[in-house]
Amino acid sequence: ESNSAKFQTALDTKRYNAICILMKSLPSPQRLNEGLLTFDETDINVGLLSTLQSSLPTKEELEAINALPSDKRDAPDRFLLSISKLPNLEMRIKCWIFKINFEDDFSAIFSPLSEISKACEEIRYNDSFREILSVLLTIGNYLNGGTNRGQADGFSLEILNKIQVMKDNSGERDLLEFVITTIRRHKPRMVEGLKEFSILEQVSLYSIRDIAGEFADLSSSAKVVGEIIKEFKSEPIGDRFDSVIKPFAKTALSKIESLAAKIERVRNEFTEFCIWLGIPKQTVSTKTVNGVFGPLHAFIKSFIKQWEQLDQEEENLVLREKKNEALKKINVTTKQKAKGKIGDGENPFDELANHIKSGNLAAARELFK
Repeated sequence: ESNSAKFQTALDTKRYNAICILMKSLPSPQRLNEGLLTFDETDINVGLLSTLQSSLPTKEELEAINALPSDKRDAPDRFLLSISKLPNLEMRIKCWIFKINFEDDFSAIFSPLSEISKACEEIRYNDSFREILSVLLTIGNYLNGGTNRGQADGFSLEILNKIQVMKDNSGERDLLEFVITTIRRHKPRMVEGLKEFSILEQVSLYSIRDIAGEFADLSSSAKVVGEIIKEFKSEPIGDRFDSVIKPFAKTALSKIESLAAKIERVRNEFTEFCIWLGIPKQTVSTKTVNGVFGPLHAFIKSFIKQWEQLDQEEENLVLREKKNEALKKINVTTKQKAKGKIGDGENPFDELANHIKSGNLAAARELFK
């Protein structure tokens, strides 16, 4: 029983409290019924629908509630009894949740696919990256000289990590610095083209397998909605199921079909991209988006960072040279002034030094007037 002696409940304490909380978050019973019939989202959102779906009364609960005297039923019991009388309630809620979530679920699949496709194209046709590949291929062939891997037409992703740790004979310069220095000689602004790859960091987090899994879930939900539509019978008055859910489901099915085609297209684009990189065809099927774009993103990030460090070093060198040149001019001017005051002796600064040693600073200053 509830705390009030006047009313009775067939629900246990936990269930009773949960329904009380749900009732406070829902619109009035009349507005709720109208919303469920017309699919009006003014007062109902997907969160409320999901909670309502998980709170629908069981057959046993309804039997227990009906066994109570009608004038003694507590509010949560009356609420569950009321919503149970709305025809096809669970099917309505499933279709409505699918409709509300569809665009977000669709975008969560479509957007990553588009970004993967864009990344493949941007890298493949980027002049700056192609320049790097050319140098890397030359280095790779040199390192593999005398082996059956020499004179390759592509490169292994392993080299992207190797050139950042391999040192020259002196042990001071890594191979990446050599690559950058080589390119800077004839293309000093080449790095600007690499800064266009802001998309790589995000793409390196994606997985086509995970995306395909999300697509399978979306397709499964669409299939459930399709089955509901086949057996659903609308109410004669005020029911907008046929005018809202059915047209939407038709549009959603069309978009899902196009999404399936896009997944297959992006898979092929990624495969072609891997082959273009030089990954052996027999191993391409084992490569993941993260496994390919992750190293590419890390390499390009390191490449840009080291390039900018060299820019800073060159700038600092120029500043030091200008400073040294300015100091030389000051020294020349100072010597000329001192020579004019002191004379043309072999050691024109001796007199100045003597004045300073003796503490006669006034005399020393006179030498520079």
